[in-house]
Amino acid sequence: MRGGCLTVPRVLLPRAEFERWAVPAADACDRAAWQRIGQETGEAPSALRLIVPDALAEEEDCFREAGETAWYYLEENILEKLNRGFILTERIMGGEVRRGILATFDLEDIGEGKTVNLTEEIDPALLENGLALRRASVLEFPHAVLLYRDKHDKIMKNLMKEDLEELYRFDLMEDGGKLRGYYLPEDLSLEVAAALDSSLRTRFAVLEGNQSVAAAKAYWEELKPSLTDEERYYHPARYMLAEFTNLYTTEIFPVHRLVTEIDREALASFLAKEVRGKRTGNLFSLAGGSPAAVLKADAALSRYLRANGGRVAYLESEEELAARAKEEDSFGIVLKPVDREDLFGLEKFPKKAFSLGKGRKRYCLEGREISYD
Repeated sequence: MRGGCLTVPRVLLPRAEFERWAVPAADACDRAAWQRIGQETGEAPSALRLIVPDALAEEEDCFREAGETAWYYLEENILEKLNRGFILTERIMGGEVRRGILATFDLEDIGEGKTVNLTEEIDPALLENGLALRRASVLEFPHAVLLYRDKHDKIMKNLMKEDLEELYRFDLMEDGGKLRGYYLPEDLSLEVAAALDSSLRTRFAVLEGNQSVAAAKAYWEELKPSLTDEERYYHPARYMLAEFTNLYTTEIFPVHRLVTEIDREALASFLAKEVRGKRTGNLFSLAGGSPAAVLKADAALSRYLRANGGRVAYLESEEELAARAKEEDSFGIVLKPVDREDLFGLEKFPKKAFSLGKGRKRYCLEGREISYD
């Protein structure tokens, strides 16, 4: 069922062991983290085996194995398909609660002048990884988070008055806090979809998962030529599952750059000539946080590294950046918090310019079918 850009899905959830099923988003994990999570999940069914981190994308048969596991989980009845409906999610960390609405949206509505705004430049290699997984699997278990505008938070306040069925309540691994989920029946979901659409001045903006959203869109564009008009309207790959959260109640953090294996003084001098900002000890703070300012800084840094060597790590904690920038041959670049309205503009940020914050990315828990096979 459709409600404007949004559609009401039949969500897939594991039948048991939510604690070992839900895993951090693949783009939040390096190889060591993925191995550690693998030890924690053990032999239990887990979303771990349905997604592929970028750090492991070069491993032979990784996408085929994820696709085969998806079939196995379906055939062995490991997953439960809910009746059509949205899910109200509550993520509790450190006494703070972030609430979201899990729904599907139409991939046809992505692009300039349309409803969904991609906010980051797309990396071709990451796009190809996402495409490879969608080609191999009949399921998606994404981690995308989209922002909507509701200045007075009326949509969520009204939902909190409803007597909703609790679907899950458990502790997330990797110190991810607690997660609760509540089922929204189809009729209520359509009301919420209409309210979300009417709350827009222009569009939704992708906060997390730009690369995976772009991959879903690209995969749909691959399928379209082989489908009839009716098939194009109903095909499940036309839609993507995501969490929608309120711009005005969601904290957004800048992602800083730690540069290592470089001549600190040479890099600091170079940046001072190329971009606007101020040096304080081992840190260089950019003067602006607009897409153009961050793009200019990243472009300058790339030129320097191509000519002189070095490595870049992306850190979501300014405290961690300051501590690590004290290490030998290291230097930190501090980004300003983004202007939230820039996320709804036409200019795109470079990848890794902002995030939900350290350890706050969405976990892969809920999924859906994207194929009729």
